[in-house]
This record gives sequence, C-alpha cells and structure tokens, in this order.
Amino acid sequence: MAQANVALRDDSGAPFSLIDECADHAVLLVFVRHLGCIFCKQQVHLLSEISDPRLMFVSHGDLAAVTEFKRMFAPNQRFVSDPEMELYVKFGLKKGGIGQMLSPRVLLRGLSASGQGMRQSKPMQDPWVLGGWVYIKPGGEATVVHLATDAGEILSKAEAVQLLATGE
Repeated sequence: MAQANVALRDDSGAPFSLIDECADHAVLLVFVRHLGCIFCKQQVHLLSEISDPRLMFVSHGDLAAVTEFKRMFAPNQRFVSDPEMELYVKFGLKKGGIGQMLSPRVLLRGLSASGQGMRQSKPMQDPWVLGGWVYIKPGGEATVVHLATDAGEILSKAEAVQLLATGE
C-alpha cells in the first residue's frame, strides 16, 4: 500500500509531515467531499464525538474555509487543508459521475441526512470529488484504503472506532 510521505498544513496553518505524524502512532484520515456537502457535514458530525487525536479530517478546501468549517461543525477535531489535493491523489480518491451523485441510494441518504438536521449549501470546492478513508499504521504504511462508491457513502462511528482500536 502507499506510504504517507506528504507535507501538509493543519487547520491552524502549521506545516507538518504526515510520515512524521505516523512515526509512532496510527492515523485515520477521513476524506470529505466539499465543505458545502450535506454528507460531508453528516460525516463530520457523526465522528465529532470521537475524542482521538489520531482521527483527522482531510478537505480540499483552502485554510480559511477549513478553519471556518471546523469552527462551525467540529471545533475539537483535527482537520487538514489539502487544496492541491495531494492526499486525494496519493490515495486514489476519485471524482464521481452523475450516477454517483444522484442515484436513488444517494437521494435516500440525503433525505436521511436532512432528517438529522444537515443541510446542503453552495459547493465551495469541486462537488464531483468522492470521499473515503485511509488507515495508516505506525511507520506510515496505509493498510486500509476505502474509496467511496457514491456521494453519500460515509464512515460510520462504529467502523471508525474499530479502525482506531484494531487497524482493521
């Protein structure tokens, strides 16, 4: 699997190396679509109760957008601003087509997210980008890479907790 050797900026703007971050502990990267996305908001809300510094949300929004999103939706979580989409490319995250954005399954998930109080807003980044998640074990090797199959696919809280506990 891919090595995590990428230089990034955290939500405060401070540079850091993902390989250094993973030197002695695992990291779970949760990739979000765009910061106006109803599913992005749902994903962050769902995992915001997990208090674990190994959990990081990755957005292709610029630092100002990521900082504002964090303030509004998950002030105690870690975010990475990746406007050049280096991590998205490194781990193979893709753009979806119309079927992955507007299928009956996605529309039903959208209704569910709306019922949880989430709202779609204007896309601030590329709305065709799909999400996913990557578990990186200590030392920097990505051992779990999950690419979302549609816009509404998100990581459940139970799956995130299991990944953080077992790496599987």
